Amino acid sequence: MILSQMIFPTEIEPSKQLLYYRGNAVCHEGFIIPAESAVSFDTYFNGFFYGSYIAHTEVSEIIFHLETTGSARLFWMCADQSGQERVLEQKNVSGENVDTVFSPCVLEHLPPNGVLFLRIETDDQALRIHRGWIDTVIRTPKKIHLAAVICTFKREDYVSRNLKILQREILDNNNCPVKDDIDVFVVDNAQTIHLESHQHIHLFPNKNYGGSGGFTRGLVEAYRRRDTYTHVLFMDDDISFESESLL
Repeated sequence: MILSQMIFPTEIEPSKQLLYYRGNAVCHEGFIIPAESAVSFDTYFNGFFYGSYIAHTEVSEIIFHLETTGSARLFWMCADQSGQERVLEQKNVSGENVDTVFSPCVLEHLPPNGVLFLRIETDDQALRIHRGWIDTVIRTPKKIHLAAVICTFKREDYVSRNLKILQREILDNNNCPVKDDIDVFVVDNAQTIHLESHQHIHLFPNKNYGGSGGFTRGLVEAYRRRDTYTHVLFMDDDISFESESLL
C-alpha cells in the first residue's frame, strides 16, 4: 500500500517553494537537480511525518522508493522535533531510469514525532527525479469512505477552484484508486452557491453560524449517514490544495 508520494508542483509561486523543497532544483516533469547542487525535502508536502501513523494506524514499517536519471548521492534522513538530523542510509546512483529502494524503517525505532526525508547532492552531473514514494504492507486494509467538509461564506471563486482540482485529480479520474471513496460536503453559510449535479459533491445551504457552525453542520450530515462514512475531514475553502494530501 502506497502511503505517500513525492509531490512535484507544476505551477509554483516563489513564496510557496519551501512547501515542496529546499535548495537548487527545477520542477519539470519531476524534479531536476542541477550539477554541483543540493536539495532537501524536509518540507510540509514532501517530508514523511510518521508520528500520526504510529498513533492512529497499524503501520509499523515503511520503505522509500526512488526513480531517477543522472548521478548523485542520496541521503535518507531523519530529524527529531528539535531539528537534530541523522543519516539513516546513503546510496550513490548513476544511470538512466534507476530504481533505488532504501532499507525498511521500523517507525517505533525512530525519534518520536519526527520526519523522514530525502536529501540529494550532485557533483558534475544533474539528477532528475521521476518519482518517489513510501509504501508499507498492510494485512487487512480498512475500507475508508471519507466525507470532506468545506465550509464557506460568499467565497465562490475559492470553492470552485478547489472543487475543480478535486474533480480533475480524484472524483472524475478513472485512474484514481479512491475516486468512489470520497464525497465532498459544501456547507454554504451564505446560501449563494449553485453547483452542477455531481454524485460525489453535495451542497448544504446553511444559516450563517460561522465556521464552527458550518463545520458542525457538515459533521451532523455525515453522522446521519454514518453507515456510509468512516471519517470526516474539515477543509478551509481558500486552501492551496494538493490532492496527494487527501489521497
